[in-house]
Amino acid sequence: MRASGLGRLWGCVLLAPFFRGQARLQAADAAPHPAPKFAVHGRVIGPDGQPMPKVWVERDGVGMAQGRGWGWEQEGWPGRVLTDANGEFIFGRDARFTEIQTRINAPGFAPHMEWLSVTNIVQTIKLDPGAAVRGRVLQDGEPLAGVRIGISGKDRSSEIFAGHFETAAGADGTFEFAHLPASTSWSLYGIIPSFTNHAALAIKTVQTGADGTTNELGGLNAKPALHLAGKIKTRHGGPLPSGMTVQLGYDDAWDSQSAGVGKNGEFRFDGLFAGSLSVWVQVNHWRLAAANRSRDIWNVSALAGLLERDKDDLTIEIESGDVDYSSPGYSSGNGQLPPQDLPRGRPLEGVEVSGLPAIILDGQVVDDETGKLLARFEVTPGYQPPRAPTLPKTVIQQLLKPFATKTVPWNELPFWNYRGKTAVTNGLFSLEYVALSSKPIFRVEADGYEPYQSEPVAATTRNLLVRLKHGTGPNGAVLLPNGEPASGATVIYAAGHDTFKFDTDGIGPNGPEDKTGRIFQRTGARGDFSFQPRTDGRTIFVSHPAGWAEEDVRQGGDHLELRLKPWASITGTLIRNNGAPAPGEVVAVTMSMNGWSRGEPCFYFQQTFTTDAQGRFFFSNMPPRDLFIERRVPSGVHSWSDIEQTSFTASAGVTNDLRKVTLDSPPPPPLGEEIKRKLGL
Repeated sequence: MRASGLGRLWGCVLLAPFFRGQARLQAADAAPHPAPKFAVHGRVIGPDGQPMPKVWVERDGVGMAQGRGWGWEQEGWPGRVLTDANGEFIFGRDARFTEIQTRINAPGFAPHMEWLSVTNIVQTIKLDPGAAVRGRVLQDGEPLAGVRIGISGKDRSSEIFAGHFETAAGADGTFEFAHLPASTSWSLYGIIPSFTNHAALAIKTVQTGADGTTNELGGLNAKPALHLAGKIKTRHGGPLPSGMTVQLGYDDAWDSQSAGVGKNGEFRFDGLFAGSLSVWVQVNHWRLAAANRSRDIWNVSALAGLLERDKDDLTIEIESGDVDYSSPGYSSGNGQLPPQDLPRGRPLEGVEVSGLPAIILDGQVVDDETGKLLARFEVTPGYQPPRAPTLPKTVIQQLLKPFATKTVPWNELPFWNYRGKTAVTNGLFSLEYVALSSKPIFRVEADGYEPYQSEPVAATTRNLLVRLKHGTGPNGAVLLPNGEPASGATVIYAAGHDTFKFDTDGIGPNGPEDKTGRIFQRTGARGDFSFQPRTDGRTIFVSHPAGWAEEDVRQGGDHLELRLKPWASITGTLIRNNGAPAPGEVVAVTMSMNGWSRGEPCFYFQQTFTTDAQGRFFFSNMPPRDLFIERRVPSGVHSWSDIEQTSFTASAGVTNDLRKVTLDSPPPPPLGEEIKRKLGL
């Protein structure tokens, strides 16, 4: 054999593991491939327990110490592998991971997905035949032949989404989905383009039974179709951009439609059925205006709402500019609208005049001392969700009221529409609200003034007068432990229910960066900082390579001198109830979230440590304050559960040895806290 043929032969050698009795050839000058440091070894078998060779196994989600994710840490290994003659496969790489989510689609079997852990044990995946769903599509009692039916897993979360599938109805209108995952909830629907414009098959929730069973749906009646028509307009009445299309999709169906836009902005969708849907406009460098009443809270590029009957006047207002998915203001700790007030729970609307009457709040903002209109301020609209009635307190609760801490339930916190914040330069404001069960509120902020927050307003109110009082926020200097100025320190002015992150670089935003300087600042050469007042401003947090500082500023924060305390280190040994070490457990340092429920700001720690063979853990660069050790267990979708292990107060500048910490056996809370909890304080 010629030397030049070795390269071609080497390309074929990779198939050798799939055939018994064949030798593996290797170029004489090639070094053996080292085994990956971290690997998952699996084996695929059929219902009879026999191995399944030549089956593709896809890698989807990846588990890391900090939890599960999709689309991250994908380098260094293939996206799918083929099982060998013994049904076995390996996913491995040198970069650390803890588990992977596998997906298998084999003909004649139900699609299968399963999380596999990094271990030396060969983990077995058993494929099952799955269950079937069968039905018949009718219109006025007659079969609809050739129409396409879709079925999609009802839970769309990446961790457990069962997939989506399509099939066509036969001459007698009968259709069947075979080999679906068993015991799963599905959305079944008609694929809109395959039906005529006069009929539609609405979404129906169905359930697959056990493996080998068939769910007989019987006749499914296509009903008269709905249509959605309207027009697109620009915010200031200018010409429409060219090349626009309008897209429409249903929340529970894996199906979307596209409609062209006429020269006057008109568009139309036919063949629709009643349900919750989304509508979005596709055109470069244009976005939905805030005036669209059904603009989605979470996806600001789409309208979301209910289509319950034919609609001919949907008017979508667009404005020039790219979509900004971050919040212009800081939304940490923001409340949430109740389900009935979310756009998806209301009829689909744009800016058309046929919609429900709006609530208008307008007025003027003046200087409290001079009575003159303010030259510049910002106004943020919001809603106050319904509040539960106050229950009568017991005699003991009334006696202890001065010592109780007021706790506002999460579902009663104000919801602020930070994307609707506007800058005003003429002293006059006007806000438009959709009438909801939640009541309109608004906030006014101006440099050099205390912020103003309105009470809930139930109806249109004109000529409001807002008087702003002069005020200053916390200011002063950050000092190093030796008393010298600390330049470049991160300073956070936190309000009630704010949340921040804490990682190897110290503290930072738990979301979009604040560009106004009202929440985040860096100290200057003299360690100086100065904030404007904030509504419910509470605490100053400081992070610097030299250490940490924090200060409660509810009673004032003028001319502060914040001296940094050196970072703390934390060590300990996690043991089981029998005294044996607990290796391989992911632990984290955190602060109590109980304070957050009472309105205090808090921060989430991003660092974790996997206990070694002796159960030991170690953390450095930790803030000297009250902290907790928690065990982190992946659970749910994109999340994990935290189990408290112990609480402690970290001393500055030293290694805090917690000694032996018993697994999942936290010490009882202080007696005073336990008494307050039992009394409902």
